[in-house]
Amino acid sequence: WNDYRIRCEGDRIQLWINDEKTVDYTESDADIPRAGIIAVQVHSGAPMEAWYRGLRLKLLNE
Repeated sequence: WNDYRIRCEGDRIQLWINDEKTVDYTESDADIPRAGIIAVQVHSGAPMEAWYRGLRLKLLNE
């Protein structure tokens, strides 16, 4: 299993895979919603399965 962490704070989005930061991005498009649905999905190739375990959501102000 791989550990994948996502942190979204305001316009800043950061991603880590196995504790190595892979993305540090600031969203500049004001038309992209800053709130809404959280989805986990695969977008490429033929139909496939993706398995997840231990999904957690932590609010940053807690």
